Amino acid sequence: SHADQERVWVLSDPQVLTDGTQYRFGEGERFGRGDLGLKGMQMFFKSHKCSWLCRALGLRQIHELKPPTLQCYIPGSTNVLAGLLGPEGQIVKEIRRATGVTFIVVPREAYAEWMPLDVHASSMSKAKDAARRIRERCRAMVIQYGLLISVPPDVPAASWSADTWSAKRLQWIRQSGGAQIALYRGGTMYQPQPDEGAVAQVWCFPKGLERGKGQRYASHKERDEAKVLVERDVLGIEPQKKKEPEDSKASDMDKLQKRIQDFIQRRGGVCSSRDLCKEFAAEYGKIWPSLSSGKGGAAKQTTK
Repeated sequence: SHADQERVWVLSDPQVLTDGTQYRFGEGERFGRGDLGLKGMQMFFKSHKCSWLCRALGLRQIHELKPPTLQCYIPGSTNVLAGLLGPEGQIVKEIRRATGVTFIVVPREAYAEWMPLDVHASSMSKAKDAARRIRERCRAMVIQYGLLISVPPDVPAASWSADTWSAKRLQWIRQSGGAQIALYRGGTMYQPQPDEGAVAQVWCFPKGLERGKGQRYASHKERDEAKVLVERDVLGIEPQKKKEPEDSKASDMDKLQKRIQDFIQRRGGVCSSRDLCKEFAAEYGKIWPSLSSGKGGAAKQTTK
């Protein structure tokens, strides 16, 4: 393209960084004083930002070449993930700067029941420090968005098989309208959740409405519905029926008065009681006699 033809290249002498185990030409000799070894590599990846040139050269990022120093596992919730990232990923960036780790790989969306976060660092102590901060932030998000239902060991559900739990989880997600649900079987954040074994808790989260970094305002409707379903199937707690308003008649009267005001206003502010009864008697047969002010009389209504 024309932009590529006008591009200017500035070339300098290359500096090779080695890990200290290869390319030695003599005793202690490497690629000059600029070869800072592993420390130099860490410093490079902390400041480097991949661009179109890296992609054009087919270069891969460090987390694609090396296994992570440490992995953390978080529940597959859009809101937990969004809260962990923070606006424009600021939370993860702050953790990276504060701990000195090289790279933190965070999933772009809640694609599974439990998701790994990869921490790349020059030492295990730095990686654990970053993982501790991630765990604290994740715990705060779980408390803010999640509902945790414990599974007692004496309920029939405690003996369900792994296949039954998996099927129930999918059923709860579907019946709740899309709540995000994770089965917690115990263990630490540094270990993947086992596929087998007793379920200790069921974690219910709001429905994920947006891809990527999550949603700004979470609706708890699906999450609350999932909690009701879990408590019914696991704990045997039947859902409570919605109670009718105690003063339903007064509520109906308020609605009726509002409709009457609108009706009279459309008629210029004056209307006979007969017309009122004729208009509203069919729906409020038990209430209309109290509205009559006399046979054939006229009822005047002033509306604001």
